[in-house]
Amino acid sequence: MRRRKGQLTLFATNGDEAKRRGIARALAHVNAEYRREFIAAVISLPAGKRLTSETIIKMVGLPPGHHSAVGGLMYACARRGLIVPDDEDKPTQVKAMRVRSHSALIGLWIRTHAEQPYSQEEHKNVG
Repeated sequence: MRRRKGQLTLFATNGDEAKRRGIARALAHVNAEYRREFIAAVISLPAGKRLTSETIIKMVGLPPGHHSAVGGLMYACARRGLIVPDDEDKPTQVKAMRVRSHSALIGLWIRTHAEQPYSQEEHKNVG
């Protein structure tokens, strides 16, 4: 069976690379203004606050275009040190509350003390 251009194989040889490419594809559909709003919402939360992606969606709404970008933006915030998993050994997953999410499992995070906003260049490359 032939793959379409850009389509990942079912059994990628490098899972981390497949994840990175998937996140990049989803984020490519999100404008810089939404990225700034999303990250500003995370930064506005007090240190120690437990949150999920739905916490931020309630504050700024879903991204126009590709809703999968929310996960990529959460991952980018984690890489930046703005949030950490609630348990380092085994991050907790909770059921999503949004009806359209059909009780999917989503990560539980904790807001850190970091206050690092993105530079203009980093906004273009979030993820």
